[in-house]
Amino acid sequence: MRATLCAALAVLGALALAPIAHAAPCVRVGVYQDDPGRGMPKLRKQLGKRVTAISTYMTAGRPLSPSLVKAANRNRSMLVVTWQPDAGRDGSEQPKYRLKATAKGAYDRSLRALVRQLRGVRKGAVLRPMPEMNTPWYPWSGAANKNAPADYAKAWNRVRKAVRSAPGGKRVKLLWSPYARSIPDTGANAIRAY
Repeated sequence: MRATLCAALAVLGALALAPIAHAAPCVRVGVYQDDPGRGMPKLRKQLGKRVTAISTYMTAGRPLSPSLVKAANRNRSMLVVTWQPDAGRDGSEQPKYRLKATAKGAYDRSLRALVRQLRGVRKGAVLRPMPEMNTPWYPWSGAANKNAPADYAKAWNRVRKAVRSAPGGKRVKLLWSPYARSIPDTGANAIRAY
């Protein structure tokens, strides 16, 4: 989990620091806590307004805890949700959660429900679906669970379509988040294949 968090922060940091045409680079300071509703007030007291994002992980098909939206609004923070189509446990070999299920719309309904929740985040929300796909660690990995990078692209497009078609879905930003290097480091598993 720590390696995943560090990789996610590195990707978020790189994106935040990338210059945008005619715009000054910016840095967003975010934090992951198991219970941000309880921990954020103390953290915010220590860090002040520098905490501008709350990050959480959720298993696909399950609802987002309403307390996270409340915590983000109370702390005037953006909410970053890492969406994981899996059984809520570690390990890539989870046949029920192959990318083909996502690509066929298995989670469309729950994604639209998630968007209904995320549109209530006043400072905005970022949805980070199926991160680090270029590794063998997850059921959505392109090199595991009988998946291929092309399956990932189809699943990503289906998630995007479900999110964008929901009322308020255009306000939710999508974050494509590969791991810093492909594992295994092969041409078939290269980031460009995704």
